[in-house]
Amino acid sequence: MNENPNITIELSAHCDYRGNDDYNQRLSQRRAESVVRYLIQHGVARDRLTAVGYGESRPKIITKKLAETLLAGDPKVEVHETDTLTEAYILAFKDKDAQEVLNALNRRTEFRVLRTTYGTTLNEYKPEEEEKKAAAKRKEEAIEEENFIF
Repeated sequence: MNENPNITIELSAHCDYRGNDDYNQRLSQRRAESVVRYLIQHGVARDRLTAVGYGESRPKIITKKLAETLLAGDPKVEVHETDTLTEAYILAFKDKDAQEVLNALNRRTEFRVLRTTYGTTLNEYKPEEEEKKAAAKRKEEAIEEENFIF
Protein backbone atom coordinates (compact mmCIF):
# COMPACT_ATOMS: atom_id res chain seq x y z
CA MET A 1 0.00 0.00 0.00
CA ASN A 2 2.88 2.36 0.74
CA GLU A 3 4.43 1.57 -2.64
CA ASN A 4 1.08 2.15 -4.38
CA PRO A 5 -0.34 5.27 -2.72
CA ASN A 6 -3.10 5.74 -5.30
CA ILE A 7 -4.93 2.47 -4.75
CA THR A 8 -7.86 1.66 -2.51
CA ILE A 9 -8.71 -1.94 -1.68
CA GLU A 10 -11.47 -4.15 -0.41
CA LEU A 11 -10.38 -6.70 2.19
CA SER A 12 -12.79 -9.60 1.99
CA ALA A 13 -12.89 -12.34 4.59
CA HIS A 14 -14.56 -15.71 4.08
CA CYS A 15 -15.55 -18.70 6.24
CA ASP A 16 -16.10 -22.40 5.72
CA TYR A 17 -19.62 -23.87 5.97
CA ARG A 18 -19.37 -24.84 9.63
CA GLY A 19 -21.47 -22.69 11.95
CA ASN A 20 -24.70 -20.95 11.03
CA ASP A 21 -24.91 -18.32 8.31
CA ASP A 22 -25.40 -15.38 10.68
CA TYR A 23 -22.42 -16.36 12.85
CA ASN A 24 -20.18 -16.87 9.82
CA GLN A 25 -21.20 -13.50 8.40
CA ARG A 26 -20.29 -11.71 11.64
CA LEU A 27 -17.06 -13.71 12.02
CA SER A 28 -15.89 -12.91 8.51
CA GLN A 29 -16.72 -9.21 8.98
CA ARG A 30 -14.66 -9.13 12.19
CA ARG A 31 -11.76 -10.83 10.41
CA ALA A 32 -11.82 -8.27 7.58
CA GLU A 33 -12.02 -5.40 10.09
CA SER A 34 -9.05 -6.86 11.97
CA VAL A 35 -6.91 -6.68 8.84
CA VAL A 36 -8.06 -3.09 8.24
CA ARG A 37 -7.07 -2.14 11.81
CA TYR A 38 -3.65 -3.71 11.30
CA LEU A 39 -3.05 -1.76 8.11
CA ILE A 40 -4.20 1.50 9.71
CA GLN A 41 -1.79 0.90 12.61
CA HIS A 42 0.95 0.55 10.00
CA GLY A 43 0.23 3.88 8.35
CA VAL A 44 -2.37 3.16 5.66
CA ALA A 45 -5.15 5.77 5.48
CA ARG A 46 -8.53 4.45 6.64
CA ASP A 47 -10.35 5.81 3.61
CA ARG A 48 -8.24 3.59 1.35
CA LEU A 49 -9.58 0.41 2.97
CA THR A 50 -12.96 -1.32 2.87
CA ALA A 51 -13.70 -4.35 5.04
CA VAL A 52 -16.31 -6.83 3.81
CA GLY A 53 -17.26 -10.12 5.41
CA TYR A 54 -18.82 -12.60 3.01
CA GLY A 55 -19.34 -15.45 5.48
CA GLU A 56 -19.67 -18.69 3.57
CA SER A 57 -21.46 -17.10 0.59
CA ARG A 58 -18.42 -17.10 -1.72
CA PRO A 59 -16.66 -20.47 -1.56
CA LYS A 60 -13.17 -20.76 -3.00
CA ILE A 61 -12.88 -21.65 -6.69
CA ILE A 62 -9.94 -23.91 -7.53
CA THR A 63 -7.28 -22.55 -9.86
CA LYS A 64 -5.03 -24.74 -11.99
CA LYS A 65 -2.02 -23.98 -9.77
CA LEU A 66 -3.97 -24.74 -6.58
CA ALA A 67 -5.18 -28.06 -8.04
CA GLU A 68 -1.57 -29.02 -8.81
CA THR A 69 -0.44 -28.03 -5.32
CA LEU A 70 -3.20 -30.04 -3.62
CA LEU A 71 -2.43 -33.10 -5.75
CA ALA A 72 1.21 -32.97 -4.62
CA GLY A 73 0.34 -32.28 -0.97
CA ASP A 74 -0.08 -34.41 2.11
CA PRO A 75 -2.84 -35.39 2.26
CA LYS A 76 -3.10 -35.67 -1.50
CA VAL A 77 -6.38 -34.01 -2.54
CA GLU A 78 -7.59 -34.48 -6.10
CA VAL A 79 -9.56 -31.46 -7.31
CA HIS A 80 -9.90 -29.82 -10.69
CA GLU A 81 -9.57 -26.30 -12.01
CA THR A 82 -12.88 -24.36 -11.61
CA ASP A 83 -14.23 -26.71 -8.90
CA THR A 84 -16.10 -24.68 -6.26
CA LEU A 85 -15.58 -25.63 -2.61
CA THR A 86 -19.21 -25.76 -1.54
CA GLU A 87 -20.36 -27.72 1.49
CA ALA A 88 -21.72 -30.53 -0.72
CA TYR A 89 -18.49 -30.69 -2.72
CA ILE A 90 -16.33 -30.94 0.41
CA LEU A 91 -18.57 -33.49 2.13
CA ALA A 92 -18.33 -35.73 -0.94
CA PHE A 93 -14.72 -36.43 0.08
CA LYS A 94 -14.59 -39.48 2.36
CA ASP A 95 -11.18 -38.57 3.77
CA LYS A 96 -11.67 -36.24 6.76
CA ASP A 97 -8.15 -34.81 6.33
CA ALA A 98 -8.96 -33.85 2.75
CA GLN A 99 -12.18 -32.22 3.94
CA GLU A 100 -10.20 -30.19 6.46
CA VAL A 101 -7.73 -29.02 3.80
CA LEU A 102 -10.63 -27.85 1.62
CA ASN A 103 -12.39 -26.14 4.54
CA ALA A 104 -9.14 -24.34 5.37
CA LEU A 105 -9.03 -22.97 1.82
CA ASN A 106 -12.47 -21.44 2.34
CA ARG A 107 -11.27 -19.69 5.52
CA ARG A 108 -9.35 -16.86 3.93
CA THR A 109 -8.90 -13.12 3.61
CA GLU A 110 -8.34 -11.70 0.15
CA PHE A 111 -8.04 -8.25 -1.31
CA ARG A 112 -9.03 -6.62 -4.56
CA VAL A 113 -8.16 -3.21 -5.90
CA LEU A 114 -11.16 -0.88 -6.02
CA ARG A 115 -9.51 2.28 -7.36
CA THR A 116 -6.18 3.38 -8.73
CA THR A 117 -6.85 7.12 -8.50
CA TYR A 118 -6.87 7.75 -4.74
CA GLY A 119 -5.34 11.10 -3.84
CA THR A 120 -5.63 12.49 -7.32
CA THR A 121 -8.67 14.64 -6.57
CA LEU A 122 -8.35 17.88 -4.62
CA ASN A 123 -10.53 16.75 -1.71
CA GLU A 124 -8.33 13.66 -1.16
CA TYR A 125 -4.95 15.31 -1.59
CA LYS A 126 -3.34 16.09 1.77
CA PRO A 127 -0.01 17.85 1.19
CA GLU A 128 0.86 17.90 4.92
CA GLU A 129 0.63 14.12 5.11
CA GLU A 130 2.59 13.69 1.90
CA GLU A 131 5.38 15.94 3.23
CA LYS A 132 5.49 14.01 6.53
CA LYS A 133 5.83 10.74 4.62
CA ALA A 134 8.54 12.17 2.39
CA ALA A 135 10.46 13.54 5.40
CA ALA A 136 10.25 10.17 7.17
CA LYS A 137 11.53 8.40 4.06
CA ARG A 138 14.43 10.85 3.72
CA LYS A 139 15.32 10.32 7.39
CA GLU A 140 15.18 6.54 6.96
CA GLU A 141 17.42 6.72 3.89
CA ALA A 142 19.90 8.95 5.75
CA ILE A 143 20.11 6.44 8.61
CA GLU A 144 20.64 3.59 6.15
CA GLU A 145 23.39 5.59 4.44
CA GLU A 146 25.11 6.24 7.79
CA ASN A 147 25.02 2.54 8.62
CA PHE A 148 26.36 1.46 5.22
CA ILE A 149 29.84 -0.05 5.51
CA PHE A 150 32.18 -0.05 2.50
